[in-house]
Amino acid sequence: MKNLYFIIISILIILFIVTEVKKSHLSIKESFFWIVLSLCTLLLSIFPRIINKVADIFGVSYPPTIFFVFVILFLCFIIFRITKILSFQNEKIIDLTEQVAIIKSKIDDKNNIKK
Repeated sequence: MKNLYFIIISILIILFIVTEVKKSHLSIKESFFWIVLSLCTLLLSIFPRIINKVADIFGVSYPPTIFFVFVILFLCFIIFRITKILSFQNEKIIDLTEQVAIIKSKIDDKNNIKK
């Protein structure tokens, strides 16, 4: 019965992500990883023994530990991606600010020449 709750939560999360993409609050590219995580959670909710087999493959004695390790790695990956995007956007902002300053300077020069 408790797996049913996790199944419902996983489905609700998938629906939420799809709704956010439809509203254009989240890009399809960025939503991909969250959909994959939600599908994995749904899969683990339907077949909870999978985590035991994965733990056996990696030689982990307490199966939930491997789940938390994968979640932490996933979140680190997401944080790295966001940091990379943020860094790129900061460079673009600096570039655009410089371009606006140059254009503004040229406009001011033309206005001063006309006067």
